Amino acid sequence: MHPPATVNWKLLKIASLVVGTSAFLSLEIPQTRLQAQPNQSISAVPKADGLYLYGETPQPNQLTKAYVVFQRQKGKVVGAIYSPNSEFSCFTGSQTNNTLDVKSVETGELHKRAAKINLSSLHQIKALSATEQRIISACKQAAPES
Repeated sequence: MHPPATVNWKLLKIASLVVGTSAFLSLEIPQTRLQAQPNQSISAVPKADGLYLYGETPQPNQLTKAYVVFQRQKGKVVGAIYSPNSEFSCFTGSQTNNTLDVKSVETGELHKRAAKINLSSLHQIKALSATEQRIISACKQAAPES
């Protein structure tokens, strides 16, 4: 088994899967370049505490598609970036408007890697499966106590 991937490595891996689609992540890319494709439904940004799932497609559990699952509580987020039947990378951070400002949560890492996840370029998926519930649980356990 491979050691857990860092968020930046995983983001790059996921980003390579979505070449040619609307921007999934904003790694200091000006927001003007992150426009939705025509006819793409963009969901409202979460403002209430709770569990959220976003994907580059509105259908859950699509192989080769990237997803972000997170729990929002008092403006703080804990979650993961994943692709079905693959590894996931946990993160912690905060939400500012439609952007998650996060840092990787990997055991044994000396330096956390920062990333920005632009939710406005993703589709909100209302139902979370048992898999997403397990991912959130694992990431909450891995996250340092605030």
